[in-house]
Amino acid sequence: MRKDGLENNILIQILDIDRNINKNIVRNKEDRGFLSQNILNELRNLLEHIALCIYNTDTNQQLDSIYENLQSSLKYIGDKRKYKDIKNFHNLLQISVSHYTPNEEVAERLMLKYLFYLFQTRNFCKEFLDIQ
Repeated sequence: MRKDGLENNILIQILDIDRNINKNIVRNKEDRGFLSQNILNELRNLLEHIALCIYNTDTNQQLDSIYENLQSSLKYIGDKRKYKDIKNFHNLLQISVSHYTPNEEVAERLMLKYLFYLFQTRNFCKEFLDIQ
């Protein structure tokens, strides 16, 4: 992965989303429904920025995180087999939480359903993006 300014900016955005998720876990671990709602709202942004980071790296571009670039990067990863788990997870999130916040019970069930994808995303970020 490149370490130029724009790529670093996208990595900073990814790490900011990650910190937000981690802070929610620490502060709300006793309230799983509320915690799940907050995390679900961040996951789509996280995956879109991961897709943009992948796109920039693979195509040697320096696109910033505006809507059109995020959409192009999602299309790009959708066409690549090695990124199918990221794209599939994003598709699931778009269906379930794209423009609304599910109630706490539904959010908690969705988080349990998405555990596999969360682990896959974490492992992908460690292996391919060198993000711990």
